[in-house]
Amino acid sequence: MDIHTSVSNNPNRGNVGSLSRQLVELLSERIQNGELKAGDRFPTEIELIEQYRVSRTVVREAVSSLKADGLVETRHGIGTFVLEPSRRVRVATDPKEVQTIREVLQLLEFRICLEPEAAYLAAQRRSEEELRSIKTALDELVEQRTRGDDTSGADFAFHNSIAAASGNRYYADTFSFLGARAIPRTQVRTHQFQPLPRQQYMHIVNEQHKAIYEAIAEGSAERAHEAMLAHLTSSLERLRNAIAEEPRAT
Repeated sequence: MDIHTSVSNNPNRGNVGSLSRQLVELLSERIQNGELKAGDRFPTEIELIEQYRVSRTVVREAVSSLKADGLVETRHGIGTFVLEPSRRVRVATDPKEVQTIREVLQLLEFRICLEPEAAYLAAQRRSEEELRSIKTALDELVEQRTRGDDTSGADFAFHNSIAAASGNRYYADTFSFLGARAIPRTQVRTHQFQPLPRQQYMHIVNEQHKAIYEAIAEGSAERAHEAMLAHLTSSLERLRNAIAEEPRAT
């Protein structure tokens, strides 16, 4: 399926959020593979609407996301242009966003103290039914990410099911109390704080989740602990770098 029909023939057509996310993926790929080069004028709204057969709202949301990701910029009175690679790693500049990132960092630090041990215990104690729950959440997470849908709910379900499988009610109760806000991208767009193309980034996250599941399925407690720690630490370091790169007010 080519990039034209991958949007226009999608079964979720009509869902503006889903279509705009798909369009972001497709346009990001065109930039990353050099089809749209740094300095090139970006296609106009009309051109994108005609090429992908989507609404003006979908196009505007997608372009706004690309701007937020630091892939394109609009020069008033001239048009929208693809940015140089050196300018594509977006850092937070809105003080409100920086504060949100700090809060997410604190939550990740807390989760790092909690979830690797929960994964360790889940590998030792999980029942077959609990393992199926983890696998169901993982499959849904991968499927939603492939479709370009929001994965926050499935991501939470994956981590929550591991906490439940630990056999310790306090891990499960604590994670349930945290709720969906435990997933960083429900509060900030975490993918924008890393230099990899979005597709590559998503593939890495999928592989991290699969490694956690496989270790739990095989009963390898140490490996489950290490896989969960690596997964959470990568998110933590990415956001720490975003804070470190934030220009200080003078």
